Amino acid sequence: MIVTEPGTADHETTGAGPVIDTRSLADAIEVECRLLRELRDALKRQRDGLDRDDPVVVDESVVAAHRVMHTLAEARRRRRALLGLLAPAEDTPLDELDAALGPRMTPGLAGARARLHDEARGVAREIEINCQWLSAALDQRNRFIHAFCTAVSTGHDRSPLQVIATQSSVLIDPPT
Repeated sequence: MIVTEPGTADHETTGAGPVIDTRSLADAIEVECRLLRELRDALKRQRDGLDRDDPVVVDESVVAAHRVMHTLAEARRRRRALLGLLAPAEDTPLDELDAALGPRMTPGLAGARARLHDEARGVAREIEINCQWLSAALDQRNRFIHAFCTAVSTGHDRSPLQVIATQSSVLIDPPT
């Protein structure tokens, strides 16, 4: 936590004595931004593993995403604690910082907040894409199983895989 001289625009006293610098809050938000970038990278690796049909990469990306989300939860707790010292309440929405902090709101803090919103939107896009890919993969798997079972139960002269190849669309194309 950074402590500044009283009277500067980026600090707040908490009554008991400590002076809390708004740069500490901006730094905490930047940590969240970094973690969101790591989460977005893990989601991209997951999609790459799905595309390459590599379960090891998929599994590693899931573990990485879980680790980042746990760390992100800790970073958010830290941000809320700092908000509790700077703003009227620790659950003050970031969109309300301008009103909550008034003249103590700094360009650095506003920039960190904007970057956090951008990173969160980026992660939301990656999650949406991965959900589409996973849904398509499950649909393809179900079509494959159905075609396989149909081929086996109808007693074709050809192997089930030959029947599947003629009955099914391409089963491995990712959604566009």
